[in-house]
Amino acid sequence: IYQINQYHCKVIVDPKDNAYHYHGAWLVKPNGAEFHKYHFTDWKENIIVTNAGESVRATIDGKHYEIPVEPVEVNDVTGAGDCFISAFVYALDKGYDYKKCIKVATSGSTESVKHSGTYILTEKDLQKGLIFTNGCFDVLHKGHLTLLKEARELGHKLIVGVNTDASIQRLKGSDRPINDVETRVAQLEILPWVDQVVTFEEDTPYEVIKELMPDLIVKGDDYTAEEVVGNDLAPVHIVHSGTDLSTTEIIKKGYRMTQLKGIQEKGWGRELIWATTEKYCGKLMFFDNKGSKFSMHFHKEKDESWYVLNGSFSLYTMDTNTAEMKTQFLTKGETWRNEPMLPHQLVAMEDNSVIIEVSTPDSVEDNYRIGKGDSQS
Repeated sequence: IYQINQYHCKVIVDPKDNAYHYHGAWLVKPNGAEFHKYHFTDWKENIIVTNAGESVRATIDGKHYEIPVEPVEVNDVTGAGDCFISAFVYALDKGYDYKKCIKVATSGSTESVKHSGTYILTEKDLQKGLIFTNGCFDVLHKGHLTLLKEARELGHKLIVGVNTDASIQRLKGSDRPINDVETRVAQLEILPWVDQVVTFEEDTPYEVIKELMPDLIVKGDDYTAEEVVGNDLAPVHIVHSGTDLSTTEIIKKGYRMTQLKGIQEKGWGRELIWATTEKYCGKLMFFDNKGSKFSMHFHKEKDESWYVLNGSFSLYTMDTNTAEMKTQFLTKGETWRNEPMLPHQLVAMEDNSVIIEVSTPDSVEDNYRIGKGDSQS
């Protein structure tokens, strides 16, 4: 070690003997057992300690690091330490900062234990990295999905940063977001390409990016690489989505449609027809008050399907052969299909209950009441 140091090299050791043998080394990397067995508890120089699936801990140039280890199914730990130190040297040679070097090494050793026998890391293994993208993701659309799918294909882990509600209100106005942060996070977490979702209160994710230190930042083509926040911290990849969709435009379109169609007041609440063609009709039905209901009625031709967007309902149907009444409950997320000639009545069980209805063309003439009128209480 003394002789090599004369050439101003970094001596990095995977120790197999007592600590005093390695004085003068730039860095040592014992595992958890070796740390205690070989008396590295008093080591004052640079050190990295790995410990069988637990977080990697390190002190380099007086700065402490702790890098979590991805949980994987372990086939064979043979050579995992060798892979770690080799990957660390590879990253060091690339000029990465120490935190990123440890992350690359951790990723390399994690990859090695997935294989039986001694595994030889490839450059492809080490270039698989952490990918980051961010946005409001208020109303998910095709452009978002294209972005997330391509981003995930560029690395081994995709973390998505999401603006909190307060952050969006500052950026977009008091009428946003449409969906609260819990809903937006839940929607992203069920997508197959997203490994982790983090939220941030600031207007930009710069501090999140500094903390995560991703290998690549991915954004849509409504930005240039120079405009992307964090371009000074990591390379930027722009995804060309092939669509002009944006949440803002979708909301504007919905607003224009509302202005055109208008919200109609009904005896049971309010109704917004958001789409109508020769083949089908789509509408939103708002029951503002608990107990709001429309009368028992049926249609001769209309075939309709309901989706409960919010709240809950009691649904009453009548068997036309026996006049027997049946009751079922519809809660948020549930659907129901009504066929022609089936008498039915809907009663809101909560304030602000909402139904999405998609049906064959709607007609005032095809509406036959057999009960009392509509009511909002």
